[in-house]
Amino acid sequence: MAQETKNKSETLDASKMSDQEKRDLILSMRRLGGKKGTQKRKVPETDDELHEWILVETGYNIPRVAVCEDHQAPFDYVSDYYFERENAILVIGGRESAKTLNTAIANFVFAETKPGCEVCTFADIEQQSNKSYSYIKSFLYTTNDSGEKVLKPSVESTLRKETLLKNLSKLEIIIGTLSGVNSPHPQKVHADEVDLLDKEIWQESRNMSSSKTFPDGRTIKAQDIATSTLKSTKGIVQGIVDETKKAKKEGLKSTWKIYKACVFEVGKEVPFCRGAPKEARENRLKELGKDPCELCECDKVAKGEAAEGVPRTLESVCKGKFFKSRGWMAHDDVIRKFVQNTPNKWASQLECRRPMSDGLYLPTWSRERHAVRNYEPRPEYGLIWLGCDWGGAADSFITWIQGPLHQPIQTNNTIGTKTVIPQGAYIVFKEINEASMGATRLADKVTRQEIQYKNRFGGGWRVKARFADMAGRQQREDWREHNPPLRTVWYISRDFDPTVECLQALAADNLLYVDDQNCPALCDDFESWRQKDGKEVHDNASHGPAAVRYCLKNVTTIMKRYNNTSTRATLQPVIAARGESSYPGAISADVSAPNAADYTSEAWRSTLGAPVSAGTGPNRGGKPEWMP
Repeated sequence: MAQETKNKSETLDASKMSDQEKRDLILSMRRLGGKKGTQKRKVPETDDELHEWILVETGYNIPRVAVCEDHQAPFDYVSDYYFERENAILVIGGRESAKTLNTAIANFVFAETKPGCEVCTFADIEQQSNKSYSYIKSFLYTTNDSGEKVLKPSVESTLRKETLLKNLSKLEIIIGTLSGVNSPHPQKVHADEVDLLDKEIWQESRNMSSSKTFPDGRTIKAQDIATSTLKSTKGIVQGIVDETKKAKKEGLKSTWKIYKACVFEVGKEVPFCRGAPKEARENRLKELGKDPCELCECDKVAKGEAAEGVPRTLESVCKGKFFKSRGWMAHDDVIRKFVQNTPNKWASQLECRRPMSDGLYLPTWSRERHAVRNYEPRPEYGLIWLGCDWGGAADSFITWIQGPLHQPIQTNNTIGTKTVIPQGAYIVFKEINEASMGATRLADKVTRQEIQYKNRFGGGWRVKARFADMAGRQQREDWREHNPPLRTVWYISRDFDPTVECLQALAADNLLYVDDQNCPALCDDFESWRQKDGKEVHDNASHGPAAVRYCLKNVTTIMKRYNNTSTRATLQPVIAARGESSYPGAISADVSAPNAADYTSEAWRSTLGAPVSAGTGPNRGGKPEWMP
């Protein structure tokens, strides 16, 4: 068999082979020349030598080409980690980007080539830890002359928790618990899927890594490497990203070096990609001995809409990137994943462009479809409502919402074109997001903002009702005693699930929109608000959705009862939202310093109309108690 392979190799024309085919040929010939793991290889000293070492010893060809402008090649973080160029490395990647595998390979190289090196990997759950061990285990075995699977000569013993090498190196796999991360002090620490870790455990693990100096003066540097998908814009990963950006902005040295890789970095080359420049594509196909006129059919592969009435095709997403790819994922697999995943899941799990939707309360809500810009809440469009979540030491969150809209409104979307907000939809058009602010000061900001809207859109602009967290009794009293009074009401039970289901139904029916310029924090929160093990994750991402669900569950209950006692509105034609240019007298949206007289005078209070509250009275015109 070996002679037959040798004879075939002598007739091969290497000039007509792709780089991948050349690597595969070299690998197969080297394996035929000697069993993997039985010959001691030179310790890598360069990136090329490290890549070759990994290719021969493990069989994995880690991609070395970065495709996306803001991403890096997977081999970049492997080499920087192995050659100890960085103290702390964060790898952000989507599913199947081989984050755990690549780091396991690097840890194996450490153990084999740096005697006495201690490496520890930990994860939130046992299943993820076992995944790391399964990769390590696959590198520890070879075959003997009888074809039996045996440990390599360099390996002393291996168990899931601990693998020992004869050169005194150790590979340890543990579960991420407070006690687990307290005891070991290895030189290399790998935290896997860190966005799933408890923040207390993550902080405790920051004391694990420790450098080691040997009697002969040789030193192994302490390093931390964290790998994860981006689960939340409020989680550990985003915290590291924000911290790194802040350090860079302030001219300081950041603790972490961040690497990102996605499906375009791990995908196989598509030489006939129709999105590639024609000349480059034809030259590449000729180089590979293929038809220079061949084109992919990604223009016919579609999932969802890029805009209203415009199919979202793989061609429109790729834009020629797979022509540059030099990874391992087959293009057929890419196509299958594209059509089987929703646009949101593709963006999070394959392109690594947004937090993942696992456990999200609003997986169907997306900026691309449900975010608008420059929305003007004119009173003729629909009723105005306010939702409030008291923060205390955490963030207090105020949202103003208009709806249900009396007619469809055409307005700007986030990609520079027009979109239509349907009749009956709700639009969150303004937010206040403040930390450690008392109820009275918060009421001052709310009042100033509403003054500006009234000055801008006239006396017909008013908040119909305000809905605040019922748990904040003192805060609601402070608002009621404020000058002018800001009264809050509540018509539903305090059960959590119905309020969540209300938002989920509105989002699924494309009836929940947000102005992403006036409500940037809420857009982030909608993309990050999630549950874990059936319970809401109480982080900063929960406050904005809380304010919205308090409001909209109350409002939809009111409107449902109202619709049951009146004639339903007929469908109305679409109207284009009027721009600011039609109203040259519109004032700035800066709410920092209005004239105090504007909101303390009795004249201003009278323009608000009757106080909004439940009950009966001379100003309610015979309305039932449940209507504001």
